[in-house]
Amino acid sequence: MSVGALRGSARSLRALEWLNAIVAGVRAGVGPYLAIYLRASRHWDPAQIGLAMSAMAVGSVLGQTPAGALTDPATAFFA
Repeated sequence: MSVGALRGSARSLRALEWLNAIVAGVRAGVGPYLAIYLRASRHWDPAQIGLAMSAMAVGSVLGQTPAGALTDPATAFFA
């Protein structure tokens, strides 16, 4: 069975779409509060905050490829 032939049920695809939307909303919503917290409570300067938030974004992008590589065989196993 080819990978292109694998399709989830409509219900599972809808659930993944909702999960993706929720995670994106949390990621976008937490960033400004994290910056305010780091500035007010931890006394970080804006350059340090920007560097930390950029590192989180780069780490997220770099983590997606291995996570996808682990997910693909798992989905094929359970399909």
